[in-house]
Amino acid sequence: MRLVLASVFSGVWLALGVSLSPAAAAPNVSPAAAIAAQLNSNLVNVTDYTAATDPEQLLGVPGEYTAKAAFADARGVVGTVEVFATPDDFANRLFTIKALQVSPSVETDLPDTGDPTARVLVRLWIPPELPPDALRTYQANFATALANTGYPTTTR
Repeated sequence: MRLVLASVFSGVWLALGVSLSPAAAAPNVSPAAAIAAQLNSNLVNVTDYTAATDPEQLLGVPGEYTAKAAFADARGVVGTVEVFATPDDFANRLFTIKALQVSPSVETDLPDTGDPTARVLVRLWIPPELPPDALRTYQANFATALANTGYPTTTR
């Protein structure tokens, strides 16, 4: 199955601060793909991007995300997971997306946790038209996936 991202600029964004952990991802699997694989039990595709395959060509560019994965579930929900090295990189990404945004989105920004070890941020993008119960399921699975992947969450 070929994965096509319908819209990059509208959607629901969930952001959690996490601390790095050596067990964050299996060998040859990015942290973004490891998290995406756990978001829904009905996934039909997870694409683990590299610098050469990233459609936005931002993977590994200084100040951008360090890992990116796309996923699709059996209902046709398509989303992305991006991992950032610093809160500033994450903030710059949000600023860029807002500047280019052509349709509304809902965002959850990372609260200040006061935790100096929270140095990696993970962004989940999912379509805004999801029913509320599906949105809540993705939110819960996102937090669980971070914990299962070795990323202790530091959000409130």
